[in-house]
Amino acid sequence: MDIHSQNAVIGLHTEPGKFQIRQGKAQLNLATVPAKLDIHSTPPVVLVDQSRLRAAMNGGSMSEMNHRIYSQLPGLVQQGIRNTNAKWEQIGNLHDGDSHPIATVAKQEMFRERTPIRVTAEPSSDNVSFQAVLKKPEVHYIPGGIEGGASVTPPQISYQRGGVQTYMKQTPSVTVEVKNLDLTI
Repeated sequence: MDIHSQNAVIGLHTEPGKFQIRQGKAQLNLATVPAKLDIHSTPPVVLVDQSRLRAAMNGGSMSEMNHRIYSQLPGLVQQGIRNTNAKWEQIGNLHDGDSHPIATVAKQEMFRERTPIRVTAEPSSDNVSFQAVLKKPEVHYIPGGIEGGASVTPPQISYQRGGVQTYMKQTPSVTVEVKNLDLTI
């Protein structure tokens, strides 16, 4: 008799677990902010003083003209007294040989140039004065820059479980063989 035994063979099949990780690119958002330069300026102001020009052209105001005339009066009176004195001396001087001294003085007096009375001011190229008023400009500077931010997308993780499969690859068995068996009794 032959007895054969066959061992059991257990088969294992393993499959590893799988991870899949996906992550999109991070987004970088950059924006430039331009610098700002703000300048406010006021136009220049020119002040023109023409009072001396008006005084030279038309005498200026009444008080200026009166003052100008009356300030000349003492000199005019003195000159008038000198002229009158000279006339009477000429009339009283009989030794000059002039037979008609009164007529001669009257003739001279008729064609004599009169003493001018200045009513207007002295003409000059400096009668008009200018004054410029300049103001500094207001300057406001706001610096620029770069504004930025990054947004990260979260990862997407997927997991597929692995596994272990067990199976009977070979079943156990016992084989009994009988050789030459005598079944006679």
